[in-house]
Amino acid sequence: MKKKINTFLLVIFYFTVTLFSQSKEKNLSDINHYSDVITMQNTFKNIKLDYKLLKSETLVYSKNWTLQEKLTKKEKIGDNSLTITQDRYLMIGNNNFWINADDLYINNSAILPKEFTYDQINQEIEWVPTWYLDVIRCKDNDFKETVYKHAPYLKSKWIDDAQCWWYQDSMFSYPCVFRFQNTYFCLTVDGWGVHELCVTKILKKKTSYYITCSANGFYYEDYEGNIDYLDNFPKGSNGDEFTIRLEFRNNYIYLYNVDSGQLIVELMPVSFEWINKLKTYFNTGHNLFLDGEKDCLDSITLEQTMFVTEALKLRSGEATSTQVLTVMQVGTKVKILELGKAETIDGISSNWVKVEVQSGAKDRDGRTIRAGTVGWCYGGYLK
Repeated sequence: MKKKINTFLLVIFYFTVTLFSQSKEKNLSDINHYSDVITMQNTFKNIKLDYKLLKSETLVYSKNWTLQEKLTKKEKIGDNSLTITQDRYLMIGNNNFWINADDLYINNSAILPKEFTYDQINQEIEWVPTWYLDVIRCKDNDFKETVYKHAPYLKSKWIDDAQCWWYQDSMFSYPCVFRFQNTYFCLTVDGWGVHELCVTKILKKKTSYYITCSANGFYYEDYEGNIDYLDNFPKGSNGDEFTIRLEFRNNYIYLYNVDSGQLIVELMPVSFEWINKLKTYFNTGHNLFLDGEKDCLDSITLEQTMFVTEALKLRSGEATSTQVLTVMQVGTKVKILELGKAETIDGISSNWVKVEVQSGAKDRDGRTIRAGTVGWCYGGYLK
């Protein structure tokens, strides 16, 4: 009888160990795909990394985007590559399965804070150089000279297909942006000039993140002298690795070249509403940012719940001269209690609002803000 019990316990132990090992690392190479709908634009085949899941439930797709299965957070995805699809979507996997690159991070690497990572599906903000503040203060067509000062190559940018200049084209008038994720880093120089770089390692030191990238498909000399905000970018070319340092403070990102120690660019977060206003200005010469009170954020209503779109100061009154109570983190949920005066700040026209901070709120340093805290903030940074 005792022998039977021992045998039974051994069998239970074997299945427990087997299930535990399967949950820790999953081999998805045997998942069959049905077609070649996911057409590759660029695959970092020479860079194979071990990834882990960020979400409690992550979707796995075949090449025709058919849902194959859902993975739990315990599982690890080993020895796979970053791939850019023909429609500029970033995936991780191989020929048999694909996972959204936003849903993974590199094993044994730091994880970037969610407030400044790019989301391919639910896009909310973009990071643009702070010199765009000078652009939105311009009148009529004066914006051109300001843009050309930073991107002189655009002076002669004519779009053959659309028979128009860059600022009249919906894609090419998209601002220069930088996108950060745990598995990739992107920068754009105009609407179509997207460069995706594979992230191979992220280290966190104090308040900085050191992001190591592969320059596969990137050639620094293409931009040398043409774009001033890349003058201090690492001079890597196809196949090289380089490291950039990302520092996040006061709601701005400061990007540094680790080798030279030089500042590459200073970035600010903007909403897609902001981008659409910028593109309208480029296309029509009508600067909506200067329209003043006519452009107030009339979508704000009493008792409405809204979200903070960038690190936002909660103040004792409806003016920038009043006491700062705390600085609310991106994503903080607030309830509108009272509408205040209209004002234009940093080119954005909106109202001051009295708000009540909801549960789960944190300040920019990650400390909890007590639910029910009341103060004033500027409504131009609420969504």
